[in-house]
Amino acid sequence: MSLSTTVAELVPSLNEKLFIPKHETYRLYVRERGRERLLGMTEKPANLIKRRLEHHGYDANDGIILLRGDRLSFLIRLIYRSSLFTPDKQVTINSFENIDLEGRALVAIPIAVHKSAEKVISLKLSGNPMLEIPLDFVQSCTSLRDLRLSNMSMKTVPRSVQHVATLRKLDLSSNRIGNLEQAFLDNNSCLE
Repeated sequence: MSLSTTVAELVPSLNEKLFIPKHETYRLYVRERGRERLLGMTEKPANLIKRRLEHHGYDANDGIILLRGDRLSFLIRLIYRSSLFTPDKQVTINSFENIDLEGRALVAIPIAVHKSAEKVISLKLSGNPMLEIPLDFVQSCTSLRDLRLSNMSMKTVPRSVQHVATLRKLDLSSNRIGNLEQAFLDNNSCLE
């Protein structure tokens, strides 16, 4: 794998080497600093690892080539797993008004939450590798006032957020968002 190999180029060869059936969807995740996120199809995993190593002071003279797989897990780890798999934390919801799903490695809104969207007042999704929130879910959240999307490694605000008319608080802290103008959040006059 070269430094310029993208996730889209890597996935077919991983599927072939691991004998993954074509009907199953597997995704590549990166885990670093105790957080996990889904890698985008245009991201370059080898280049990402190289940049992290260089950031921590490694260079070619240190023998970067010798550092492989499990030897890097203290710094960064790539994980290839089924998109249907949810890690060991069981999702249980006691109240649909205040839902806390922080740090559960979710890539999608759970069906139970989706079915009760109109009851949701506060939704905490921070620390999940989710990059988008479905528009139909957001439009069903007619009571949503507080949405927390921090520590998700997002580069842009999910487009669907602009359609939450009742939203008063939006937490986007600790993300990689460079520009809020394209999020059209100024259309929502209720935001504090």
